Amino acid sequence: MENRWITHDLYIAAFCLANGMKLLDTIRYGSRVKFVFEDTPTRHKIISGYFNNTLPVYPRIYRESLQTLKDLIFQEE
Repeated sequence: MENRWITHDLYIAAFCLANGMKLLDTIRYGSRVKFVFEDTPTRHKIISGYFNNTLPVYPRIYRESLQTLKDLIFQEE
């Protein structure tokens, strides 16, 4: 799976989506979901910004990204 990055963390996934990373797919395993993103050279900066609170994100965009991911989780059940 070249050029793909996968996470099961909903909040990190929403942050990545809000910062422009492209969601490619979801993978369901049991009651859990993995989010598959197109990997980019800026991924490390985005993840670091999430954990260190150094990369700002607009609250409304983050909320919309989070809701989009939740909708994907629950529509596939």
